[in-house]
Amino acid sequence: MTKQAVPSLRTYGGSHSTIVHLTYSTYYDLAMAFVRLSEFYESDNPEFRGKTFELEEYMRWYALNRGKGIFTYPDDWSGFNIPGKTIVDFFRLFDINQMPHKIRPMERILQRAIELAGVIPRLVDGRFCWDLTTGNDFCVIGTIESVKPDVLKHECRHALYYLYPTYREAVVKCIAKYPLIGLRKHLRKMGYCAEVVTDEVNAYVTSGLDPGMPRSLALNKLRGELLAIPVPSEYEAIFRN
Repeated sequence: MTKQAVPSLRTYGGSHSTIVHLTYSTYYDLAMAFVRLSEFYESDNPEFRGKTFELEEYMRWYALNRGKGIFTYPDDWSGFNIPGKTIVDFFRLFDINQMPHKIRPMERILQRAIELAGVIPRLVDGRFCWDLTTGNDFCVIGTIESVKPDVLKHECRHALYYLYPTYREAVVKCIAKYPLIGLRKHLRKMGYCAEVVTDEVNAYVTSGLDPGMPRSLALNKLRGELLAIPVPSEYEAIFRN
């Protein structure tokens, strides 16, 4: 039997908001650990977003609708970000509905890594209490171990957008000045749901646009304005270079 991949763990942040960074040795292990969590969070297909589903159901849908008949997910995605609330909702919902949509071994290992990060409080009897009202808020990001700096910055931008309302409000206000019709349409075509498009605009514009994304002088100007928005001091080192 093939051993399940165990991620390495690192945390960034302050006393009330934490980025939990999980790294895997291969893109395959990374993608297959995060795939259901990510699509539960931000899939553009309402059959998966916020729902329980089997991995095979999603793999077939993705192959037919995104991969031209092949499940290309591990090749298509190099980083992931999941808000703490979504992490909690995922494991609560899938644990309640274990049959037939039970937690997979790779997902259970990911859950244990999050518990080791110290963002999930323990009860008196030692069990972990998966309730955000009793602990610090957090965001989980996932990359490979040899992550490129721009990918790490991209995922951390997502985490800041979720964890820090002041930062998020400044980003939303800044982006609202630009129509960005082409970029928004491109992001929707990539498979992002409408609710996360503004978050994705910030992450891509500040950390680097993918090949094929529209470019313009307006985007260059927006990039300068977004990069001028201060980030919490404990994260400055990540974005310094």
